[in-house]
Amino acid sequence: MDFKDFDLASFTPDFEEIERKRQETLEWTRTTLHRGDAFVDRIARGDPITFNTLSLPAWLKIAELAAIDFIPAREIHSMPTQIIQDFDPGEGSGPYEIEEQKILSALRKGEMLRMEQVAPAEIKHERSSGQIMGNGTFYSDHFERDILNLFEDRYYTTLLDLAEDQVRAYARPIITPRMINGKFNDEAGKWPEEFRVYIRDGHIKGVSNYYPQVVMTPQEHGNVMAEAVRAAQDMVNFMIEKKITCDNATYRMPEGETFSCTLDFLIREDGKLLFLEGGPEGGRGAHPCCFLGPDGFKSDLEGAVFSEDGEVYPLEHLLAGRLEETPAPT
Repeated sequence: MDFKDFDLASFTPDFEEIERKRQETLEWTRTTLHRGDAFVDRIARGDPITFNTLSLPAWLKIAELAAIDFIPAREIHSMPTQIIQDFDPGEGSGPYEIEEQKILSALRKGEMLRMEQVAPAEIKHERSSGQIMGNGTFYSDHFERDILNLFEDRYYTTLLDLAEDQVRAYARPIITPRMINGKFNDEAGKWPEEFRVYIRDGHIKGVSNYYPQVVMTPQEHGNVMAEAVRAAQDMVNFMIEKKITCDNATYRMPEGETFSCTLDFLIREDGKLLFLEGGPEGGRGAHPCCFLGPDGFKSDLEGAVFSEDGEVYPLEHLLAGRLEETPAPT
């Protein structure tokens, strides 16, 4: 086909269909999923619970009820999702700027911003590149004030995946983690000692060093990695016992499965293990971390892996303190 024959009109998005599907996911979320503040009453009645896999407060409520130490979060503001979708930067000050200022004014010194489904891009960038983490805001020379970056692709995509009719902002205390030296793009940096546990159909399958930028070793990090797996198992056991599952309009759970997700744990400066957050299943919204090596996937997110170039060890060896034995085939 000649370019001159290219029919651009045939590629015009069907905005009505897009909006129809968006409304369907919002309705499914409203009628299917439970917010964290409903958990206690439903558990007391013996009612089953299904919560949004992408919702931070729901995961923190699970950790609290399962008696797992966690980094808390307090809701500081909520605004209709439509305000984000209707924002027009060319119109100057409007509803969004008003809501943004409410979030900024509620954030206290020593706290970082965490939106319900994801951290701001600034925090993700700082952590990924080994820089000192800020509070999730940044100073704009254009506006001559601090602003939030809620209009980059990653944030907007995850907001649509969350499929809630409210945008919720949370403040979390800035925790000083135990740090590990590493490199990113040949630049030296420091990264938190953090682990991601992979759960598939209600069973823990794997665990990884969260940051491929650093190298962990079984000798130095095996015990605390095992501690993270045991804490994750306690959360999984609690969910199964209390008939709790997680699901999401975008990452819909296959028919017949219990629940699949990832659970992240951080090691505080004093060595204390803390639950950080939960998220979608590995490979379906959640990064595979060190399971993805230079030559591709080392396993189907099963086993224990300490570095991007490292071996994959059987999970049972990790939990039994037998990592000196032969690693699982990769």
